[in-house]
Amino acid sequence: NASDIAAVVPVGNIASISGSAEGMIVQPSGTTPRIRIDIPDGIDVYDITYLRIRMKKNPTSGGGFVYWTSDISGGIDNDKKLFFNSGIDDGTNFVDYYAPVSSNVNWTGRVDKLEIMLGQISDVSQPFVVEKIELLQDTEIDLKDKVIIDGRIQDLTDGFEESDGTLMLPLREVLYMAGADEILAYQSDNTYTIKYNDEISCVTENSRKAKINGEDVFLSSEPYR
Repeated sequence: NASDIAAVVPVGNIASISGSAEGMIVQPSGTTPRIRIDIPDGIDVYDITYLRIRMKKNPTSGGGFVYWTSDISGGIDNDKKLFFNSGIDDGTNFVDYYAPVSSNVNWTGRVDKLEIMLGQISDVSQPFVVEKIELLQDTEIDLKDKVIIDGRIQDLTDGFEESDGTLMLPLREVLYMAGADEILAYQSDNTYTIKYNDEISCVTENSRKAKINGEDVFLSSEPYR
């Protein structure tokens, strides 16, 4: 409703925020649209396990990040950041996207601000339509496959796959969790370009040869899909 939309603040790369019968329309103006939700009295997040965003995404978005501030863990930074995967569907229908906030040790105290970066996008002409954003508790989250990245447990949206004794991980999701700034997939030549801070890496499916900042390196095993 109008009061809910009024509580949403554009932080960056947002052309406009407006209401419709379907929900809140977020029109991006750049590749990383970001919104903030202020919670005046704060919320005690002790028993909140995940954040759920129900939306029709911009079709070119592969995922986004949730950030927060609290009275215990302080202001927004990369220690209070979680990835949510939205790289599968085409944005035609409303879909629930999940961020397992309780898996981060800094999800504690009273949270008074949430920031949501809606994803790396290449087409700013198409909006995100957000039906609702919820903080919820669900014991089913505990059943999800997990990885440990930089000493922290993270829940996987897509989960593991095992084939012929090889355990396969969702590459895009894990790399974003590890801090990648941007991941570009070029399906015509089966390559992936990964930006992490000042490093640009390029890997190719079924090849141990890769590049980091233009220099050849060799991986211990071939990435494949």
